[in-house]
Amino acid sequence: NWDAYLAGKANKAQSAFYQPQPSEELYDTEADPHEVNNLAGSNPKMVKAMRAKLRAHMLDARDLGLIPELLMESVDLSGQQTIFEFGQSNANYPLERVLNLAIKASDGNPKDQSTFVKSLKDENPIIRYWGIVGLRILGEQAKGIDALMEKALADPEPSVRIQAAIYLGRMGQVDRAVGFLLKEAENAKGDMHAAWALDGIKLLDVKDSLAHYKDPLKALSKGSYSSRVVKFLRAGGTIANRPPRGFQR
Repeated sequence: NWDAYLAGKANKAQSAFYQPQPSEELYDTEADPHEVNNLAGSNPKMVKAMRAKLRAHMLDARDLGLIPELLMESVDLSGQQTIFEFGQSNANYPLERVLNLAIKASDGNPKDQSTFVKSLKDENPIIRYWGIVGLRILGEQAKGIDALMEKALADPEPSVRIQAAIYLGRMGQVDRAVGFLLKEAENAKGDMHAAWALDGIKLLDVKDSLAHYKDPLKALSKGSYSSRVVKFLRAGGTIANRPPRGFQR
């Protein structure tokens, strides 16, 4: 489990679950039901064929899974159209462009930095989101982007702002990032918006981030999702430190 991994008591197979994952994985689920041995590297032809099939299916079905949840929530709260209707419009959701960018972002290759930087100037918020995800995944491998990330803190799309704050926090501006994310949660109109902002604090591994709130649930919770994260943080939880059982009470 997580505690064993942190204590260095987990073996290689157990530790893999808690470590950064490759963008593509392939398993023989009959011989390897626990999916321990990733065969992607040794089966490039199969991976290429399966990748093409998945891509074709996603495009044919207009898979909505690449729309950030905060934008889905915003569409839902507007009451003007359903998420399905929103996703059928190529102006709203240029799926092929988004898919290409999401693949590059998950690959985490520094050679794609210029693509991510250009994406942050796009008019479409989904393109900007995947651009900034790509930069956040690059982390310290990304060069000369601090000013761009500062500008992204004022992006009209909250999912972009939250990713920018997480990046800056991981680059050393932890206190500032936590303060920004708390304000984001305070001002959020939707439950998922608040939850994402608070999850950003969890990812930055900051303890006692809610200590100055007399009633953090009242100040930050906007529904069931954000309430759970508030309780997690209130109990001292971080990405590396799970609070004791019963913290949800």
